[in-house]
Amino acid sequence: MRNLFDFATKELSQDAFLMWLFENYDCENRFVRQCAYGLLNEFSGLDMKDGEIESLLTYSQYPCKSEVKGQKRGKMDVLIRFEYKGEVYLTVIEDKTFSSQHDNQLRRYDDTLYHADTIKAFGVTKEHISRIFYKTDIEEELDKRACSKAKWKAYFLEDIYDLLNRIFPDGSDTGSDILNDYIAYVASQRKKTLELPDTPMNEWKRISLRTFFYLKILGESTDTRINRESLIDSKYYYYNEFTLRYYIPGTSYRICLGVITREGSDRASVSCYISSFPHQEDPLNKTDEKRCPTKTEQAVIKTFLEKCDGFSKINSKGAKNYLHFGNIKKNAKVLRYDNGPEKLAASIREIMTKFLDVCSEISL
Repeated sequence: MRNLFDFATKELSQDAFLMWLFENYDCENRFVRQCAYGLLNEFSGLDMKDGEIESLLTYSQYPCKSEVKGQKRGKMDVLIRFEYKGEVYLTVIEDKTFSSQHDNQLRRYDDTLYHADTIKAFGVTKEHISRIFYKTDIEEELDKRACSKAKWKAYFLEDIYDLLNRIFPDGSDTGSDILNDYIAYVASQRKKTLELPDTPMNEWKRISLRTFFYLKILGESTDTRINRESLIDSKYYYYNEFTLRYYIPGTSYRICLGVITREGSDRASVSCYISSFPHQEDPLNKTDEKRCPTKTEQAVIKTFLEKCDGFSKINSKGAKNYLHFGNIKKNAKVLRYDNGPEKLAASIREIMTKFLDVCSEISL
């Protein structure tokens, strides 16, 4: 029988599972209770025994407050309020299945959680609030840095897999189809991040295409400049984009190399551009020009096109904030999947190394 979570893959579905699990903290099924207590003890840092939790309630999509006019407020995914030994505790879960933490998202949540109105509404002290970033996907540098900066406790796919194994070390049938399916789903997702399918690449799902990137490009690269810190991993429902970045000295601009893999496609696309929008987590340089200097753009284009075969300059007139020289829709470098994962990965690693070599030769 197919696993329920093979179909219920969205974050709202995982929200629903977590709420179902915690709301059943006192049900007749001892395995469900064991899992609910195990997760809450891990998240809150408590050592509660079965039967010691009282008056547990869950909340979904709790609205954030904002003191700034026009600022997007957002909603917190799951809140669990419970009582233990006469004290009130609040555990907040920011739940992700594949998307990344949005700009200032965790800070906005903190503004709400520690607001006097929230403290009063839940009857909780600040010391009894636990903040959890829970993501059933590969650990990413931007998420990790955001959680560290905001002091949220982060759990990624490997952490969640290990946690469930600690709660159920013998792999027993829990007596709950929903809980069994979730445990099996986490194990299945983890397996997909550790090994590649035997099927042709154009039949791979998004998670396998990402695994290909981490295992075959990052994992087998001998160029130390190509690492998790130098890459942005952007995920969408059917495709992934990995962006390798080089910061132009003395400016607030970066040169980017984007590699896109897509479900159902037979090719990867590679394009380059200069960006004037550094991510909030990226290191900012001293100079703050409104536009990248023309001579730098020209130097990048000339040198890169001379040394990297397959790219073409396109008309960028009217582009306000970036300049493409190699465009996904028009003149990007195209690498076919049917050459196999080994050759494809070798080609991408070669292009990345050439890209970084070209960037390092450019001077203002």
